[in-house]
Amino acid sequence: MLIGLLALGISAWLLAKKAKTTAAPAKRPTYVVVEQTVPVPATPAPNLPSTAANAVNPETLYAAAAPSVVVVESMNANGQPYSRGSGVVIGQQTVITNCHVIDRAITVKVKSGASEFSASSGTSDTYLDLCILQVEGLSVPEVRRGSTKTLQVGQTVYAIGAPQGLDRTLSQGLISALRETPDGTVIQTSAAISPGSSGGGLFDAEGRLIGITTFQTKLGQNLNFALPVDWLETMRTR
Repeated sequence: MLIGLLALGISAWLLAKKAKTTAAPAKRPTYVVVEQTVPVPATPAPNLPSTAANAVNPETLYAAAAPSVVVVESMNANGQPYSRGSGVVIGQQTVITNCHVIDRAITVKVKSGASEFSASSGTSDTYLDLCILQVEGLSVPEVRRGSTKTLQVGQTVYAIGAPQGLDRTLSQGLISALRETPDGTVIQTSAAISPGSSGGGLFDAEGRLIGITTFQTKLGQNLNFALPVDWLETMRTR
C-alpha cells in the first residue's frame, strides 16, 4: 500500500512537472516603437569676422604693409642717433610713432629702405604716447586702417617694425587679450616685439593697421601690447 501511494505520488509529481514545463509560455506584450522624426534645421554657417573671411597670406600682407613701416631715429646734439624705434605711414608724408621714441630728440630722422628724411613734430599726445611726424619728401603708401571694435581674442595678427634696428621685420601671433583701460582697449598680443619695435604696426589678417606696438613686460613670455589705432582719432580731439 505504501509503495503504491509512493508510486502514485511520484507519478503525480512527474505529471505536474511535465504539465508545467510543457505549458505554453505566457505571451509577452508586443511593444510598437513609434519613432518620431523631428526635422533638424540646417546648421547656419558661423558669422566669421571679416578678418577671417578676407584674410590674405603672410607674404601678400607683408608685401602690401611693410613699405609703410619706417625706422625712426632720434639724434642728439652731435647728430648721432641715441634712440631708435619704428613708425607707420598713416597719410601723405605723415608718420605715427610713440612719443617715447623721440623724447628729448634734438632732430628726428626717418628711414624708409635706403632713403633717409628729416622729420618735424606734428600733433602729439604724450599722455597716450602717440606722436605724429611730418616727413617732407617721403613718398610711400599709407596703411589701411582697421578698428579695435571688431577684434576678437584668438585672431591672427602680424607685427612689423624695426626690433633692434632690423627694419621691416615681420612676426606673427594672436590677439591674446583685449585689455580695457579708462582710455579704451589696449591690445595684448603674442606677436614678438623687442626694443626698436616701439611705434611699429600691428596688423590684422587683412593687412589693416589695428594698433601701434608700444611696450612689453619682461616678467613673463609673449606679453606684448599695442595701442589701438582708434586712438589716432582720439588724440586729435583731446
